[in-house]
Amino acid sequence: MRYFVYYYLYDERIKDVPGGPMKVFDLCSNLKALGHDVVLFAPDIGGPREQTTARVVLIPAFGVPLLGIIWHEAAVMFASLLELARGGCGAVYARITTSFAPLAVARLAGARLLTEVNDDPFLRYAAGAGKLKTRIVRFCDGINLRRSDRVLAVNAFIKKALEDRLGVDPGRVRVVPSGANTALFRPYGKEEACRELSLDPSLRYICFVGSLNPWNDYALIVSAAAGLCAERPDLRCVLAGDLDARVERLIASSGMRDKFVLTGRVAPAAAVKYIACSEVCLSAISPDSEPMTPVKIFDYLSCARPVVAAGPRGEERLLEGCGAAVLTPAGDAAAFAAAVRNFLADPSLALRAGAGGRKYVMDHYDRVSIARNIAALAEEAA
Repeated sequence: MRYFVYYYLYDERIKDVPGGPMKVFDLCSNLKALGHDVVLFAPDIGGPREQTTARVVLIPAFGVPLLGIIWHEAAVMFASLLELARGGCGAVYARITTSFAPLAVARLAGARLLTEVNDDPFLRYAAGAGKLKTRIVRFCDGINLRRSDRVLAVNAFIKKALEDRLGVDPGRVRVVPSGANTALFRPYGKEEACRELSLDPSLRYICFVGSLNPWNDYALIVSAAAGLCAERPDLRCVLAGDLDARVERLIASSGMRDKFVLTGRVAPAAAVKYIACSEVCLSAISPDSEPMTPVKIFDYLSCARPVVAAGPRGEERLLEGCGAAVLTPAGDAAAFAAAVRNFLADPSLALRAGAGGRKYVMDHYDRVSIARNIAALAEEAA
């Protein structure tokens, strides 16, 4: 089958940065490896051609707010029509977007439209309640999702929200977790990783790998990590990713600045090494956010490291039976720190749990298997 794949518009945050929408790049490569013809339409940022084996059609970026959107719609439609003239299309796969291009292309080609809802869209609706732009975005999302042949939600909470609050037909919604690239996120020796990263291998590390998304609860992470480092002089907390001035102030006010390793933005291959240095990996969603399942949880587990994750209820079903992920209530720094402390107190437990987590992801959430499932859903929607 021939797939056309689309993801979000121009985003300055990922300009010239390896990574970006890795889940989309992995899907394209895996579908191609399964024998499908895949064309990825991508903004000309973030080096997409270096991150997927699929054919990439670059859409020149025009980073001006309103004009950029109009330009992108026109350029994507023109490029898509050229590709349709060269060979047609059987399925269109799009990450949720206000663009109508994927829907239009699917209808023109008589193709199945699969739309991925990677994060809870209601977060952005709530953030701009009452604003015209927010209403337009919600209107566009509703049209795209209700007309999709399959809507792929990353967890059951988002599935139910789409059905109840946007009126998406329940028969069209499937839960398809983000999963992990188990070939990239893999076990790696601590000694080797510390040497390559110039970290002291005699110290112990915990880590958070992520970006400045508004739902990350940095206050909880910093508070819990500072308390644990005060208890254990040999413990350090690695924060790998962008940090803003607010987070820097949180760290400074903790009085434990020297216990934090701040890396700035890192490429995925380097993230693997920081995870390898660590005994426990961290994830925290703020209490006022909707339940979501951060991709980092799967990446940590795939690297054979146990995870402590704070967040609203909603992730339990995806991780049921894992044994390597301890979920604590959102906003409860004491419970979060206690769960990390349990792993630190018993390194052999952490190692066993990590190995089990790696197997769990390989068995259930490997992105090659997820690509097979998506291909089956595309056939099912025919």
